[in-house]
Amino acid sequence: ALSTAECQFYNEFISYSIKIHIVGVQYKMKGGMFMNLQKYTQNSIHALERARDVAQEHQHQMIQPLHVFYGLLSDTEGLVSGLLAKCGAEPASLLAQIEAELNALPSVVGASASVYFGNETELLLNASEKIAQTMQDEYVSVEHIFLALLDCGDRSVKKLLQQHGITKDAFFSALKDVRGNTHVTSDSPEGTYDVLKKYGQDLVEMAREHKL
Repeated sequence: ALSTAECQFYNEFISYSIKIHIVGVQYKMKGGMFMNLQKYTQNSIHALERARDVAQEHQHQMIQPLHVFYGLLSDTEGLVSGLLAKCGAEPASLLAQIEAELNALPSVVGASASVYFGNETELLLNASEKIAQTMQDEYVSVEHIFLALLDCGDRSVKKLLQQHGITKDAFFSALKDVRGNTHVTSDSPEGTYDVLKKYGQDLVEMAREHKL
């Protein structure tokens, strides 16, 4: 059975409250302000949930761009993993390296009780919103966040991207091949992006079988 706090979370999640509660943890910024996730797709929110979860697991006080990178790549059958495979990278290998980098970050005792977006992550998410606007998308999707990572990622993120030969031009080209002129017009574009989802899964499978 769900606790009272968990029931409250689900009610607030469904209504897209500005103060998002996730199992008692609020998505807040370093200055104490709460982040407005109304214009983020469900997959983007799930990626941020995974970023938060891995930060808590490692007792990291702040959600940094590296955690967000993990949140995107840990959806192994998602669009970002598929696009990176199309770019010639190996998502599974990259994810393993991200995990190693996370393990190397210093932990803070008691940090799992309250985590917040660090300044670099705030800049990253602000950039992702601007990218969505530039692309004439109504919601911030995972591809916007990844494009922002390419611009605003910290040193560890940029090092990993460079090691795997992932560039903004290559990623954007792969994205354009998949999306064409389609725009994100809902918070759950999966209903209209079934082909994209299958395409992403196929690309990951092909990368596993070294067919790309």
